[in-house]
Amino acid sequence: MANINWKKSLLSAAVLACLFGGALTAIGSVTGGVNDLIHSANSELKLTKEEKSFSDISSLNIDLAARNLVISQSPDDKAHLTYYQSDSNYEIDGKALGKITATDENGSLNIKEDGADSFHISTDIRSFHISTGIRSLLSLFDQESQEKRTIQLSLPKGTNLETFTGNAFLGDVTLSNLSVKDADFSLSNGSLTVNDSQFTSGKISNSLGDITLNNSQIGSGNLSLSSGSISLNNSQFSSGEISTDLGDIRANTSKISDSSLSVSSGSLNSEQLELAGKITITDQLGDVNLNLVSGSLSQLSFDLKTELGDISLPDDIQVNYGKNDDAIGGSATRKIDNAAIDLTVNNQSGSIKLSE
Repeated sequence: MANINWKKSLLSAAVLACLFGGALTAIGSVTGGVNDLIHSANSELKLTKEEKSFSDISSLNIDLAARNLVISQSPDDKAHLTYYQSDSNYEIDGKALGKITATDENGSLNIKEDGADSFHISTDIRSFHISTGIRSLLSLFDQESQEKRTIQLSLPKGTNLETFTGNAFLGDVTLSNLSVKDADFSLSNGSLTVNDSQFTSGKISNSLGDITLNNSQIGSGNLSLSSGSISLNNSQFSSGEISTDLGDIRANTSKISDSSLSVSSGSLNSEQLELAGKITITDQLGDVNLNLVSGSLSQLSFDLKTELGDISLPDDIQVNYGKNDDAIGGSATRKIDNAAIDLTVNNQSGSIKLSE
């Protein structure tokens, strides 16, 4: 009996210690303990601002590990590169964070961050390697550190790049006023925003984060996401494929032609969308809600099918409806001569709606 009482006392003491530790952690957080850790991280991070200028850039290759990237329009006829260089006091996987190498090889500007070839972050704690521990992680969320983590590149107005290639493993990318013949860029963990830009051909992929196009055009291309949403705002996508495994596709006041759009788990929504040519849409789990520009339905042939959901169409168009045997899904078809738009929608679990 004495042995049992001793074990109960020990267990009670352990529980009290945990509760006390949790209380201290909460108090420390409220009173600025996290901020102190962030300031501690900054105090050990020594950064030097670097500025470089280049002329006659025709190609761009970027390979980044843990940096944000912003490309904008230059105020003059030079390309300007600005970034902060770190010293060896701040490391990721044993390499200095943000040590940037920038070279111009016959008009091809190459920007590379040391460690980009091997940098990775995994959800498995066993493969999560950041040598400076919690201070390194906290600096990712500190505004000042984010600003100094950003690479700024400005290109002269009217620059037409032959190629734009590269990777960004951990960080956001913003591209503005960019004109590219052939783009091939991938992100692993971060969002991509494209403003007022044109790509004759563009292949863009992302593992975790959003892709947003604002007032931009892609001639032929591929936009693909593993987890995140794709948004087109006042933009054009002339041909190719747009896909996301986990997330939504949104198209507002935009035009999509001769393309396939696919969603594994998420919805596809549009407002004032213009379609042209052959359009194929597949969705495994989510609704497809297409609001089209005025006059679209009169030029539209369609074949709509859902295994589980409803189909909603305007009352004033002639449609051939079908019903699945189990009465939980259905189909709707309409064929017109010389249709400007040929739309096919296959939905496994979700509703389909067309409107103007």
